[in-house]
Amino acid sequence: MNKIIIMLKKKDKRLLYEFCLNSRLPYSILGRKSGMSQQLAAYKMKSFISNGMVGHSYPIIDYSYFSLLQFRVHFRVSYRSKEAFRGLVSRLYEHENVVGIMERSGRYDIIVTFMAKNPSSFNKTLKQLIAENPGLRNYMILTTVVSHYLPKKYLAMPDEDKDIIIGGDRESIEITDTEKDVLLSVCRDARAHIVKIARDADVSPRTAVSTMKRLSTKGVLKGFSSVLNLRKLGYHRSAMLIRYHNLSVDIEDKLRTFCIRNKNITEMHKLFGDFDVEITAEAETAEEIRKVFIQIRELFEEIIMDSDTFSVFRIHKRSFVPGEFFA
Repeated sequence: MNKIIIMLKKKDKRLLYEFCLNSRLPYSILGRKSGMSQQLAAYKMKSFISNGMVGHSYPIIDYSYFSLLQFRVHFRVSYRSKEAFRGLVSRLYEHENVVGIMERSGRYDIIVTFMAKNPSSFNKTLKQLIAENPGLRNYMILTTVVSHYLPKKYLAMPDEDKDIIIGGDRESIEITDTEKDVLLSVCRDARAHIVKIARDADVSPRTAVSTMKRLSTKGVLKGFSSVLNLRKLGYHRSAMLIRYHNLSVDIEDKLRTFCIRNKNITEMHKLFGDFDVEITAEAETAEEIRKVFIQIRELFEEIIMDSDTFSVFRIHKRSFVPGEFFA
């Protein structure tokens, strides 16, 4: 397959930055924030989407309020052909407990993110999935404790540092049927018009608007973002897994602050398992990412026992609540 090469202009980068910051913004506001007309912003975004440079949009939902646990499983995949691999990805995509699928380099081939109510339920799901797909043999399980999602500041340097925190210790809450129906609608189409969301939830548009505001106030609905096909846009994405030793809360806080302030770091996940943290970085060149990871090793060498880095080639799926939640 021929690689599509695109030279992004400064305003294009700003447009993508704003779209990933809030993918529900209307084109008029996206244009104003990016320094272009509404018509031009709409044309460019539709072009990015139709050319596969911008993938699906999704709501950022704090699943911990629903007493759900997240498990990130790195699989080594044995398959005979590309068609067989695509078939596996397709089956994983439709699985009611799978919320994320990424292709990676290195020891493992694919990262599948699962949601479950408890470890026992997850273990049952995992064993059944492996039994049905013998190609999934070697794997590593990492439990997500808390995640930080950061703006793509390498596209457009903002004046402030901000992050969206998902997971951690939360008191579970009950949500109404209407709230669940609204969440289901935006999970299906994060950019759906409020009239469509209201129709899906069988409520008035005014009720749909107030329901989304209420979910945001509760801390359940944290925002909306979108998956970028960075390779088609001329960028790279890699991740670094870190195993701690001699850990102190103070130094861990400094690492978190470093990640929030670094323009290339877009995600930080605190984990439980063989590794303690995963840091994702994105940049125009692989060398830029390498420099970020070297800087982390040098600045925090006293707490890093081991690390592993790998490239992330493609994100096939990203969501924050499993299909079974809406059943």
